[in-house]
Amino acid sequence: MTTVQPKSETDPQFTAASYERVSRQVQALYGHGLKRQERNVDEMARDNGVVLPPDLRFRDGVDDNASGAAWELPDLDRCMQAARDGRFKTLLIPTSDRWTRDTPKGLWMTRQIRAYGVRVVWGDIPDVPQATDGNPYSEHWRQKMEVEAFMDAELERNKIRWRTMNGRRDKAAAGRVVGQGAAPYGYAYVRDNSPKRLVCGLAVVEVQADVVRELYARARTMAIGDLLQWLAAERIPPPGAGRTFRKVQRYTKNAGTCWNDLSVYRILTSRLYLGEYTYHTQAFPVPAIVPADLFEEVGIALASRKSRRGAARNKTESDEFLFRGRLICEPCSARTGTVVLLHAKRANNMGERYYLCPFRFPRSHGARFDGRPRCPLPSIRAEVLETHAWAALMAALRDPVQLRIDIEDARTRRRLDDHGREDRRRAIEGSIAQQERQLAGAARRIAALEAEGTEQAGEELPIQAQLRDEAKELLVRLRRDLREVQAMPGVGVSADEAAELERLAAMVDEVEVTANAAERRHLIDLVGLRARIGDEGESVVVQVKPKRETMITWAGVISIAGQASSDSPTSLLNFVMQSLPSGRLVFAA
Repeated sequence: MTTVQPKSETDPQFTAASYERVSRQVQALYGHGLKRQERNVDEMARDNGVVLPPDLRFRDGVDDNASGAAWELPDLDRCMQAARDGRFKTLLIPTSDRWTRDTPKGLWMTRQIRAYGVRVVWGDIPDVPQATDGNPYSEHWRQKMEVEAFMDAELERNKIRWRTMNGRRDKAAAGRVVGQGAAPYGYAYVRDNSPKRLVCGLAVVEVQADVVRELYARARTMAIGDLLQWLAAERIPPPGAGRTFRKVQRYTKNAGTCWNDLSVYRILTSRLYLGEYTYHTQAFPVPAIVPADLFEEVGIALASRKSRRGAARNKTESDEFLFRGRLICEPCSARTGTVVLLHAKRANNMGERYYLCPFRFPRSHGARFDGRPRCPLPSIRAEVLETHAWAALMAALRDPVQLRIDIEDARTRRRLDDHGREDRRRAIEGSIAQQERQLAGAARRIAALEAEGTEQAGEELPIQAQLRDEAKELLVRLRRDLREVQAMPGVGVSADEAAELERLAAMVDEVEVTANAAERRHLIDLVGLRARIGDEGESVVVQVKPKRETMITWAGVISIAGQASSDSPTSLLNFVMQSLPSGRLVFAA
């Protein structure tokens, strides 16, 4: 091919830009992908007779990871801005998969940059000249080749992801540690003898394991904040402090600088330190650092402190959202089989408050990969919904006859629920006492058999060890059930809550006008007001401009908007007894 001599560097018609990308920052530092792409675009610039200034070489993946499926990449945005400003009229792209690995993104970006009058030159797609007589075939074949190239790039990305995911799951199914990321604190990776030196297991690092054991010992009586102060006072290096990979700033910006509460909490709650490694649904044993009884004791201590702590965010005076955690998306809950709560967040530059379903704007790659459709519910303006709900609640308090009926019904449900809670608590405590006796008996028998040391004792020893382990496992479940029963909120209202409702109803006019956000939230908590948003209930306007409506079903201890009062699905009014092997009993709601 004859090389065309480049024209003036200042003329945008003869000035080109290039876009290059690598997916991971490590590739930019130690790989050769960007160097190869640089050589390709230099050859393309010479072949097309254009000048490629250094300031118009746009590269993603140098300062941070840059997935081809991501829409917001810093140098891609800079490239689009330079094209909008008319700084160049030719864009050189070494391969289509560097431009995108998402078909809709590739089509939109390509169409947009051509709308700025820029000619796109691909390194792997033949250049089809634009027809001067209006013949549509040239444009058709160019778009067809580009679409196929984008689809091939997207398929390759999904194939890489699929192979990686299944390879890791197969490795875990074979009883080998996956080795994704850095080794957990207290452990080091064990590598096999293959040429690739692949991770296959975990080995205990005694220096860090001593810190883990001390954390567990202190966590029985100390809060996580106190543990952080102890770690700082002892100057114990945090996780990541010993990493030698220092050339990439993003990996060491926060790693190894200080302990934080999340790191400590993960250590205190991870079953890995109990000797149970889990990847996806596969679990297999690894060397343990803490014994089972200490792990269980710390879990109970954390749960008890959690139940004693102060008000959560949705009950603090600083929270502006009255219905945080109280709105349920009915379509997504029915589709997923779980309770999907609407998120409370601020959006756009105006800082407007909204309630949004988490599936309303899911991450594009997750939505495609998991096959999850977008939520059909509109975004709900918090001010509009809260104003409507507050007016409906005030109207309910102004009806003394219906209010009295609802309070009596709620008091009856609370009394029955208290009886059911007490019966279930006693039953679980009885099962716990029974299992503790069986555990102690198995431990004594194991000690006697080990001291005896005969062949017959050796045959009985595994049986007693299995009985001991089963009793331990059942004790963990029973104690967890007991904590849940004690922490579970009751249905209906107590006598004090009923009296407060009657007092507020007597001064409803004053409450409606003067109540601030914290006082309104307290009243909403008092009546247990919540809503299911979907296809049933009353039609409520949730946006004004443009006007949008949706169906809402209200629920609470009193009737709201003409809908009958109801309680939360968590109730201890009834429970059934289930039998387990060996005559063990547990109780389930």
